[in-house]
Amino acid sequence: MSVAMVPVVPRAKLGSLTSERPPSSPIDIAQCTVCFLGGQARHFGVAAVAGREGYFVVQLRDAGGSPATLTPGETAIYATCADPAVQILRQVPYDVGAYKVTYCTETAGDFQVQVMLASWKTKAVVPLGAPLTVTVQPDLPCRLQCKLRPPPTYHVGEEGHLVVEVYDRFLNPIRGAMLSVQTNTKGLQLLPVEPLAAEGSPGHYRLPFYTERSHKYILKSYIVGNAGIAYPEPFELPVYILMPLPAPLASWNCLDDPQQQRTGTTGVTGTLTFHKRDRFGNRINADVFNKTENDDAFCLRCADPALTLHPATTEDASTFCIAYDATEAKTYILHLGLGDVLLDVGPLSLVIHPQPASALHSFIELPVPCAWAGTPGVVSVWLLDQYGNPTNTEDPQNPVRVMVQGETEPLSLTFEEPERWEGPPDSPLGVQSNMGTVQGDLQAIVNNRLHTRQPIVTCSGPSEETPPPAPLWLQFDCGQRPQRFVKCRVFAVCDTAAIRWALEYSDDAERWLRCATLLQVDGWCTSQWPYCGEHRFWRLVCESPHIHGEPCPCPYPHPTAEPWAWCSVEWYVPVLGKAYGRYTKPRAKLYGVNMQIGNELIRQCSELRGSQTFPLWVNNVLAPGKSVVELPNPPEQLVVRPEMSLLVTLKDSSGHQRLVGSEEELQLLQVLVTDPGLQRIGVVLVNNNNGTYTATFDGRRAGNYTLEVRYGDVAIPSPTGFTMLPAAVQVSNCAFLGIDKTYEEVKRLEVEIQRRRAEHDQVEAALLVRPASPTSLRSPTGSPTSNSKSRKGKGQTPNSKGVKIAKTTH
Repeated sequence: MSVAMVPVVPRAKLGSLTSERPPSSPIDIAQCTVCFLGGQARHFGVAAVAGREGYFVVQLRDAGGSPATLTPGETAIYATCADPAVQILRQVPYDVGAYKVTYCTETAGDFQVQVMLASWKTKAVVPLGAPLTVTVQPDLPCRLQCKLRPPPTYHVGEEGHLVVEVYDRFLNPIRGAMLSVQTNTKGLQLLPVEPLAAEGSPGHYRLPFYTERSHKYILKSYIVGNAGIAYPEPFELPVYILMPLPAPLASWNCLDDPQQQRTGTTGVTGTLTFHKRDRFGNRINADVFNKTENDDAFCLRCADPALTLHPATTEDASTFCIAYDATEAKTYILHLGLGDVLLDVGPLSLVIHPQPASALHSFIELPVPCAWAGTPGVVSVWLLDQYGNPTNTEDPQNPVRVMVQGETEPLSLTFEEPERWEGPPDSPLGVQSNMGTVQGDLQAIVNNRLHTRQPIVTCSGPSEETPPPAPLWLQFDCGQRPQRFVKCRVFAVCDTAAIRWALEYSDDAERWLRCATLLQVDGWCTSQWPYCGEHRFWRLVCESPHIHGEPCPCPYPHPTAEPWAWCSVEWYVPVLGKAYGRYTKPRAKLYGVNMQIGNELIRQCSELRGSQTFPLWVNNVLAPGKSVVELPNPPEQLVVRPEMSLLVTLKDSSGHQRLVGSEEELQLLQVLVTDPGLQRIGVVLVNNNNGTYTATFDGRRAGNYTLEVRYGDVAIPSPTGFTMLPAAVQVSNCAFLGIDKTYEEVKRLEVEIQRRRAEHDQVEAALLVRPASPTSLRSPTGSPTSNSKSRKGKGQTPNSKGVKIAKTTH
């Protein structure tokens, strides 16, 4: 206990003082007050601080309230504190009727100090009111005593915190410290400081923070005051470097760009890059500060053996590069794995595009169709890259040049238009929609050819009670047979504002890539886009804001009920590699055609001798009325024979014979012959490749025949009939029926003769009919028919000698 008295009263004498009688003094106890001037509202230059001297003032008053003073040698002020940590040092006059009592302690807190008035004469001690509460603030923070406890392992996306322990030099916890935290790096969100005194940890403060970026953060903490009292200068705590660890691996963030198509080229080694990233895009294992225990490498798996995948390579433990090679142009389905575990990030599609056309495999489709003088003709070519893949890729440095004799410029090539996808009957295209109530069969709108104004399917429009989801879509599922659509046509009934749709594709119906847009109007609307590979899911997504209830600046009236009325949806697939070159020749003659890629002649032409060109016939225009039919002899001089033939010569309007025949003419030409028994007999037509056609039929029966020759629906001038005269008697065909035979025996012998004749006719007919030579055609995947020296004369071109394209008419 600390005691201060003026004058000093010996402790032995104080024991005899009693409080029964007040001291004989003009001081009135009821009027005296004790004032503590070191409260919390004072700055630290005056406030009571641990380790520094503090004071309080005792004001003495008489009965009238006027200042009173102590009588030297008679009265004294006596101050005591039950806590031994507080020392009462001295008492000095402060003002008239006021005395300053000084104390000191190294412990911060609230202390109860009792002030009393003692009398030397009466030895009585009288308390001056209730005990005085003295508040001692902690001293300034001490760098040696303050601690910064870092958080446990912290991952981004979680709320972390630092714990700061603030003490002064006497280890007094600073309970009301005012902390300020700063960082020099963006991306760290600092939350309000939380004192932990209520949790039983005075002087402890939680500094919460949140971040989604795995960067190095330098945290600087300052204590700017205590209990509302500002320090003269901020006190800086030790600097802390925060290195948040990434969150767990996020599969879709492993890709460079999930919304970008992955493409490659045949014969060119490509690379797919994958990163170990969390859901916020932070790289995992990028350096020693965010290294995790999982050091497995990425791997790709593909069931198609045509794609070669190489082991992953990496420069660090975060980024992996997987190289691939492919010579077959198509879409490959990939699955991404980490070590031996497949990730839920797929399937991924890799679209391998063909290279530009190669002179080694590209070819002209043979035979080259004949053209008419003065009318456009066409040359069909197949463009294949060096690996045999059909390609529409153009190389400006090595353009494709189809040259026709007499032309100064190469033909302008046009690629084949996409063809409508019919779909396999055993695997129809699945159709789904999220457009509310659907009336009708969605499956019926796929390739609906009725094209009536009556909608096949209608979907409920938006309403205030049940607004439609955003976005609205109409989805098509190709099942196990992904398709490479490049065009879409929609037939819809739309009497209100036009509706804009986006066309998208996906491999898993979750991640969608946009390829085109389509405007739905009343009737047909079409959209076409570049080839983007084969994919399982395709859909139309509504982009009109007024459909989704959003403000729309368009001037058209907005749809109300049932704005989606579908009649037909058609999908189209490309025909890769097929191209056409068109030309017009005013004169009928034989021309040559070849093809070059860059300055290199295609192999199909380079293997030819001479001009290294294929024949291109420009024929004169057919005039069936000027054409003629010739019999081998005059109609009245024909004799029966096993094989009767006639010649059909096709001519133009000037009476000139056509230069060459064609398969198309052969199909349109009809030769109708009726035998004496009024039975239609079979006729074999052969193209002589010089504008004439030979018709062959059985002429072994004598009698009158009828003849009719037509080209399509037009008759060709010809004899309407002819007579086959019996031939000379042939002894081998005569039969002796015998002498004096009965009628029955003669009839039996006649039947036997007829049977033998029938057997003879069958043998002759088998020898008469010869198989037709096949035409030389070329498919986009097969190899072209060679026209080299070893195969010359095999019927590759329309003017080849010996080619007979047979046609049988009845």
